[in-house]
Amino acid sequence: TTLSAAQARTFLKSAEIHRDAVMREFPGMIDYPQDGQSFVINVFEKHHDYSTTVRQMAGWTPAGPGVFAAGQVFILLEPGDPPFNDTAAHEIAHAVFIMGKVFDVAGGVIMTLGERHCSWVQEGFATYCESYTTIGDREIIQGYGSGEYLTKARRMLEDDLLPALGEFVALSGDDFNEHNAFNNYCVACALTAYLLNGESAKYREKYYSFVSTYLRGARDKETFETAFGKVEDVEKGFQEWLERMKPPEEEPRGKGD
Repeated sequence: TTLSAAQARTFLKSAEIHRDAVMREFPGMIDYPQDGQSFVINVFEKHHDYSTTVRQMAGWTPAGPGVFAAGQVFILLEPGDPPFNDTAAHEIAHAVFIMGKVFDVAGGVIMTLGERHCSWVQEGFATYCESYTTIGDREIIQGYGSGEYLTKARRMLEDDLLPALGEFVALSGDDFNEHNAFNNYCVACALTAYLLNGESAKYREKYYSFVSTYLRGARDKETFETAFGKVEDVEKGFQEWLERMKPPEEEPRGKGD
């Protein structure tokens, strides 16, 4: 990194605050850190350095400005970005989430107690955690309902574009990331927020249990229903909750928006 010493200190302090906030939000769900565990955060200001390093470490070229790969976080700072931004928050959440399950790192490949969680769980968790913002040495918890992800998911519901929940939770990683990827991130974030906070947080403990025990590689409607009940009931509550999340000051959108 070419960050100044002061910028580096601010970044690390912000990263620690963010990590601790995530851990408080999910007590008992992630047993991190384990003895001797840590992860490295690499910050780049040049795209060439960023992509080359990730390719050398992970064996593939990153598509976006941040990744968690080979047990390390890699961040590309765009011009004008603060040292610690949403991308850093997202990738550190991935690191905390996955490293809580790590038992070995061999040959640069993360080995877990089973298959990684399916994409809606991984990306929903990390995107939800972007709502934690740090300013200096202070922690700011933004209202998750006002973020762009939930706004997009709510508009998808209004436009009858929200995917059927039973199909969504069964998406493969390729389908999740290659087809309507941004929309899928938005729905995953909204679903995670609902399972954690919706209807007086009635699904929160079930979500904790689901994530903590979900190391079997299962990815289907039946697995979801085992944890949360009939998918149709969850879907109905999720959609009603999304509709209620509409800010009262939000202006009606024209057909061209």
